[in-house]
Formats: sequence, structure tokens, C-alpha cells
Amino acid sequence: MDRYIIENFFLKVGRSYYKSGEFLRTRSLLRKKGLDFSPVAEFGIGVMAVFMLGDRIEVETSLWSLARRDGQLRHLSIDGVGRLIEVKETDNAGPARFYGTRVTVQLTSKKEPAPTWQRVKQYIQDVCRNLDFILTLEHVTVDGTEVFEIHPEGLRVPVPSHLTETAFHIPVDVKEIGLKGEIVFYRAPESAVAQAALASETPIQSMDRPMDARMYGRTGILTRGGFAIGGVPGLPSYTLSPEVDARIEVTRSIHNDQALPVTNLGRSRLTEQKEIEASIFKTWLEALLNSLADIEARPIGEFRVDREQFRNAKWLENYSAFDLFRLAKTCWPYHFRDVEGAKTLLPPWERGEGRSIWAGDSYSQDVSSVIFEFILPKVTSIVVGANGNYFVRPLGSGWQDVLRSWRSFVRDGMSWPVFAEYLQPHANIFYDTSSSKFLNKKFEDRFRDFDLAEIKTFPSLLDRLTSARRGFRSVQFERSEIDLLLKLLASNGDLVVQRYEVTKTLGELIAGSGQMLESS
Repeated sequence: MDRYIIENFFLKVGRSYYKSGEFLRTRSLLRKKGLDFSPVAEFGIGVMAVFMLGDRIEVETSLWSLARRDGQLRHLSIDGVGRLIEVKETDNAGPARFYGTRVTVQLTSKKEPAPTWQRVKQYIQDVCRNLDFILTLEHVTVDGTEVFEIHPEGLRVPVPSHLTETAFHIPVDVKEIGLKGEIVFYRAPESAVAQAALASETPIQSMDRPMDARMYGRTGILTRGGFAIGGVPGLPSYTLSPEVDARIEVTRSIHNDQALPVTNLGRSRLTEQKEIEASIFKTWLEALLNSLADIEARPIGEFRVDREQFRNAKWLENYSAFDLFRLAKTCWPYHFRDVEGAKTLLPPWERGEGRSIWAGDSYSQDVSSVIFEFILPKVTSIVVGANGNYFVRPLGSGWQDVLRSWRSFVRDGMSWPVFAEYLQPHANIFYDTSSSKFLNKKFEDRFRDFDLAEIKTFPSLLDRLTSARRGFRSVQFERSEIDLLLKLLASNGDLVVQRYEVTKTLGELIAGSGQMLESS
């Protein structure tokens, strides 16, 4: 920095040099020489943030060029936000002159202990993942100097050696929104064997990088300008095998080709998160659908997804419903403890023979449950068992041709109907709150005076009501919801609702809450 930059940007809160016309002109000149620099600074408050860690900052700086004929070396001493700043200027000429910026922070003198060198080093190592240069750290003590270098990691996912053969690599190169990198799935059946073999040989392992992507609450590492800013949105998750991993760099803003996407002030997420999430979701799911023969031969196991992502993915109609069925079928057996036993049930089920097969529960985010709810209502139905578990009936004749020719499933928006057959011993239960959303089809004819929108709200209303009654709590309803509950009571008060083996009629459940309903 020279005097002009110091006075007009560095010392002006909320003004970023990298948003100035001067920097944009400099960047344009660099690009003509085949060079570029994408700054991560943008808010103009970075210097103030340093005072969260230190009481005093010292800055040595001199501009790299002499565009304004100002090559002085300046030493700034800053004792805190709003304090006077001492500036010393010295001559700085000749081939050995200093240029660039060196910042020294004196750690806080408050009672809290200063972070250890190991903690500082690990934090910088975890944040600075893929810079364009080598970062050198020096730790100076009375015992000497420790030098540590942080090299760019690149965008390849580091696969553990014992899982190399189980990894399914998916390259990411989405030019429309500037995403580059890689996603890696691990084939669950094979990785489970590899993990067990490793554990038998080496039961205790050291973790080289204890602070990984899970610091952000999701898998993978998303970088911007080489700095980690969070986990990768849009990835699925596993529970019984190594997580899906990813290294993704965002290279430009969705709305501005010349800038990086904007983050929140905490640098923990992007403001353009939804578009990136949808793009990552499309990248890995499209890769799986394009590799069905491989996935069928070597399954990747069951994983969890965002149900709404499927509902909003119009691009899925590039594939047939049968393609989705094939993917879900490779995952489905891994619901069960006896995977091989489950596989023997599938062939007769597909032929329309045998028994209904468990498909999960109404809360399931497993990909097979989500896909089956998306496409199977076209060719079969479900029955509800105890504790909210539901089972898919054997498929009828011609179902493969139906699914192969069906590509409008996203627009059609099908799902399991709200009324389903209840199995014994629950055949006379109108609603089991464990099922979350299915009402007993046996009583469907009694609701001809209700429209479908009203019927679809019953499970939610009854869940809230039974939960409050069970916990001796009050619950608030909208006036329209109260009117609907009273209408339900008037026409069907004898129907039975069950929660955790405790049964009550609608009359007992709703009428007993009359005071609560009126007061709400």
C-alpha cells in the first residue's frame, strides 16, 4: 500500500480497495499480461476484526509498483479501534527494497489464555486449503524457530488408501455458475469390508486433520479464493459407511462473471447457496443415473437426501421413471439387516408375487424411500403397519413398460395418497400418529364432505393435538384449524386415534380439549 491507499481504504471502515475503480483498472492491466487475482476481501472491515484477537497491530507496507511515485516504507502502529495511529515513513529504494505488507498482531492481554501455536497452525491449515501460493508460518520462541508450510491441496478428494478401490469419483465442472472440483461416493458394501479389515489390523488410528469439513455441519469442503468457507451444500449423507466427500471451489459469482460470490460476514456460507446446492445435487445424481450398470454391479448403498430437491429437479425428466427405479432398487436392500435375504424378496415382488416389502417410515429421507414415493404410486400402493412403517405391495403386470414410458413424473408430482390400508392388528384405527401422514382407507367414504386439502391437514393437526395432550401442554391453532377439528368431531367422533399404543376416539381427543381449543 502507498499513502493514498492507506488513507482512502485501509483506514476507512467499510471501504474495500478491491471494490474500487483503481483496483479494477489494475486488474485489467494484469489480465492483459495473462495474470489475474480474485480478491476475497469485500466488506472493508477485516482490520477491525483483528482486534477480536489482539490489542495491538503493527503494519509494514510498501506498494509493489511506483505508479504514484510513492515507494516509501510505512510502519503503522494501531492500539485499537478508534485510537490514534502512529505512522513512520522511511526511504525504501534500490533493488533490495521491501514491497508488500507484513502484519504483526499482539495477542490480547485479557485473562483468557492466548491460543496455542498448535491451535493457530491447525486453524490456518484448515481455512487456507487451496491458495495460489505456499503459505509459510514461523513460530519463534526462545528455543528457536519452527517453520511450517501450507501447500495448495488442489481439488481432488483425499481418499484413504484402504478405500481407494471402493471410491466412485464424480468430476465437477459447472461453468454456468463457476463450480470446479470433485465428489466421491464410497461403495458401502465394499467399504464396510475394507473398514472392518483395517479395524482388525489397526484398531487405533491417529487423525491427521482433526478439524475437517464437519466443523461446518455438513460433508465436503467448499472453497472460495482458496479459503474454506463451509461444507458443500447438496450432498447426500450416509449413516453406516464413509460419508460422501467433496472438494468444490466456487470460481465466480452467479450474477457477476468478474467477481467471486458474496459470503455472509462470518465467512461460513455463501449468499447464493440455493443455486449451488441445486447444481451439486444435479451433478452427483446425474452421474449415478448415467452409471446405472456400474452401480447395479457394485452398489453404493443407501444414503439420505433432501426430499424437496427431487420435487424441484425438473431436469430429472431427461430420464425415465424406470431409470430412477433401477437406482432406488440398488439402494433398497441396505435398509435391512439381512441384505442378502432382502435381495431374495425383490424378484418375486417385481413379478407381482410374494409379500409386500418394507419401504421405510414416513419420516425417511433414504433415497430409495424418496424415489419410490415419487414414482411407485403409478404402479402399486402401500399398506401401513405398526409404528408408522409402510410396505409396498407387489408390482402388477406391465409395470416396467409404464415406468419406461413415463417422463413427466416431476410435473405430475405424484406421491402416496393420504388414505392407505392399515394392517392388523390396527385395521380399525383411523390414524396412528406414528405413521405421520397416512389415514386408514377403510374410513375414506366417511369424508366425502371434506375436500382433499382439508383431509391432508388431518395428520398434522392430530399429531399436534395428541402430542400436547400426552405432554399435558397447551397447543395453539388457527381459527380455521379449530373449525376443521370441530367439523371432524361432529361427523366422525367415534373414529379411533392411536399414539404409542394409547388409543382415544376423536370425540375423547377433541372434545376433551374444548377449553383449550376455545382459548387458543
